[in-house]
Amino acid sequence: MLVACSAEKAAPSGLVIVNARVIDGTGGPSQYVNVRIVGDRIVQVGAFDLAEADEIFDANGLTLAPGFIETHSHHDGDIFDNP
Repeated sequence: MLVACSAEKAAPSGLVIVNARVIDGTGGPSQYVNVRIVGDRIVQVGAFDLAEADEIFDANGLTLAPGFIETHSHHDGDIFDNP
């Protein structure tokens, strides 16, 4: 049996956000790139081909800034005693 192999592994299908201005937190300029999410993880960012099974979300130019965690709290009175 002859089987064709490829060194390039196909990306898993998932949710792909397109047409979003991405700010990645590095201080660099924003970029218009695709973002692939599989499960609860960002697995691919950049210019890549879409898979047939991908669910596409068109951000229509909105800004996407993944990775922020809201740390707001009113627990600052004794933060060094109870970190």
